[in-house]
Amino acid sequence: HEAKQFHFTNQSEVYDVKDVNPKLEYVALKRAMTVGGLSVHEQHLVFTVLAAILHLGNVKFEGDDEAKIKNAEG
Repeated sequence: HEAKQFHFTNQSEVYDVKDVNPKLEYVALKRAMTVGGLSVHEQHLVFTVLAAILHLGNVKFEGDDEAKIKNAEG
């Protein structure tokens, strides 16, 4: 998935930052998590929760009385 696809990350419409390599930033983040004492499994859990939060940000509700998910594929 890309940042453009998520409500939480597409609000600024800035997807590329000059002189920032997202792949290198990801490697640095993983290294920092390891140095901080997180196991590979714990890192995976962090990314799983982050993915869930990003997807939940795309959920839209409709209706007045009873909440129904408008975009189930969200």
